[in-house]
Amino acid sequence: MTRRPASRRPRRLEAPPEPAPRAPRRRPDPTPRQRISRDRVAGRHPRYGRDEVLGLARRVVSGHARAQLGLPAASVPPVPTSVDDVLALAERHWGLRWDGLTPLIDPDLTLAAWVTAVDRVLDVASRGGRLIFATGRPASLLPLYQQVAVLATAAGGDVLADTESPPFPPGARRTPTARRIRWFGGVAVVTDGRSLLADDAVEAARELFFHLPRPDLVVADHGFAGGAVAIDVETVALADLDALAFGLVVDDGLPVTLVPCTDTQAPAAYECLAELARRVSGGRE
Repeated sequence: MTRRPASRRPRRLEAPPEPAPRAPRRRPDPTPRQRISRDRVAGRHPRYGRDEVLGLARRVVSGHARAQLGLPAASVPPVPTSVDDVLALAERHWGLRWDGLTPLIDPDLTLAAWVTAVDRVLDVASRGGRLIFATGRPASLLPLYQQVAVLATAAGGDVLADTESPPFPPGARRTPTARRIRWFGGVAVVTDGRSLLADDAVEAARELFFHLPRPDLVVADHGFAGGAVAIDVETVALADLDALAFGLVVDDGLPVTLVPCTDTQAPAAYECLAELARRVSGGRE
């Protein structure tokens, strides 16, 4: 068999060019609203259901001491007369709504209130004001408060802090697990000497404000925030649904910036708020 001359052979087809590699499609970064909803700082509540919220509302109606968070009677307007009144309060200040039996905090209210709160911190700090930071939920909120305290110091504020308070309540000095206040990065927390404690901080607040000079602004939660309101100091109060009494004092016109949010998430969940605080700070420079 003879081979066909090269001139009569069909032309060899060129291989098609390799397609240019497509750049991977980059997903847009989540918005602050999406982040705090995803991380349950706002949006669907990670702990409470309808029954728990109704129970918290009943405590406010009954004037239960723990529901008052250290706010004296002079600071708290007449308590609502029904659970429905308290739920209306929660709708105004927490944006409370329901997904079945799960309560939701409005993320837009959280973000707007947080920006207002950071503005107040930076305004007081820029005038050389004294600030106190304190949390009864250190496992969640301590890093966030520390970062805002750094911004306050950089803006010219005097963040009041010490090393350790005396044991409290009175008479507890010889108790092995007596509580006291310690400061970490300018933030006051309650400890028994071995662990940082989640604490309603009503008694701790009395010790805190006795121990330090009078501040111009307090950034706190639970009893620490209630104690600040009680001594007539402007307060930024981070408030979960177990702190509905702060809605009462806001309605009464007291100088309280209420930031509705959950307060038991992992510290990383609040990094979005810390980033937002840094942006607000940068925008003021």
